[in-house]
Amino acid sequence: MQIVRNIAIATGGALLATSMLATAASAQKVTLKMAHWVPPVHHLTVTYANWAKTVRDASGGTLDIKVDKSPLAKPPGAYDLAKNGVRDLAWGVAGYTPGRMPLIRGIEVPFATKNSITGSPVLWNWYTKNGLHKNEFDDTKLITVFVHGPGVLHSKKPIVRLEDMKGVKVRVGGGGVPIAKNLGGIPVAMSATKAHESLQRGTTTATLFPWEAIRGFRLVKLVSHHLQVPGGFYTTAFWVTMSTKSWNKLSSPHKTALMKAGGAAGAKLIGKAWDDNDVHTIQDRLAVIGNRKVVNLQRRGKFSRHYFKPSTMTLTLCFIMPTQVPTSYSSPSMPFSILPGSPIASEKSSPPIFTLCVSRAIPSIMAGFTLDSTKMALTPCFST
Repeated sequence: MQIVRNIAIATGGALLATSMLATAASAQKVTLKMAHWVPPVHHLTVTYANWAKTVRDASGGTLDIKVDKSPLAKPPGAYDLAKNGVRDLAWGVAGYTPGRMPLIRGIEVPFATKNSITGSPVLWNWYTKNGLHKNEFDDTKLITVFVHGPGVLHSKKPIVRLEDMKGVKVRVGGGGVPIAKNLGGIPVAMSATKAHESLQRGTTTATLFPWEAIRGFRLVKLVSHHLQVPGGFYTTAFWVTMSTKSWNKLSSPHKTALMKAGGAAGAKLIGKAWDDNDVHTIQDRLAVIGNRKVVNLQRRGKFSRHYFKPSTMTLTLCFIMPTQVPTSYSSPSMPFSILPGSPIASEKSSPPIFTLCVSRAIPSIMAGFTLDSTKMALTPCFST
């Protein structure tokens, strides 16, 4: 009997060991490669490493993300790195590829972003709950989106009045083009990584950036004056997306873990990091240059009332629809509908052209604005 019992124990132990090996094999560690293009000193280098830790934690340590130390492509080419499977994950700026993802840029309107930690999850919820990502990220898997802090005008010379902007060459990216133009400046569109060189060479004498970019892109010695308004001149929509092929290879638990760390949670984590870096940069700058070189404009008075001319600052800057949409588009959960065939002033676009009709307010995205539907104009609301 004892011999039989020993054999049974040995057999059971062998089965248990086999089961444990099978479980370990099914939970094999997976490492995803993520494209990255900002300098090492930029906070996103550390921020993405911190985000990767939340992915590891959510997966019990079986899913990891390795962020590239050097760029594989220029910033406008980041999306194709994920789309074509060159990297499992990539991130980028929606405005760097005009016309590719216009709807996500609805949050880029002036004065609408108090900070990144608020704006980032708002963008995720609004964009995904209304299903807008299904059209714009149909060939990749969207993981999260976020925005930077309020956009500030940084310059070599003081700018305190609207007249001071006349003829100023401003480095802008994406949505900054119409903003600089409406302020009277000359927009010079380029990616953020080229800002240092353009300011150093004198190609530009000012730039639109959130505060953290002063350190992140090594502009500390190149700009000495800063003009800011509540809610910012603008913000920028960013995305983190994944190769469809890489996504399909993930196990169900790994997909769950990645989206748990992504989505609104990932947006909030990145947003908090951005705000923290904005605050640190502001403190550093004030310690060096003092308050007199930082001008704060309030949204009242002559300057702000004449900021954006209704005839030129059109809503289509944010919501021009992709040309592949063949018919009118609307949704009960969306605050607007798109009607094809209507001409839009101040917008150069190949047919079909779309008109945006707002049916109700968009408080989370368009706070502080009213719409003149007859002129398709975006007009700031001011306290009197």
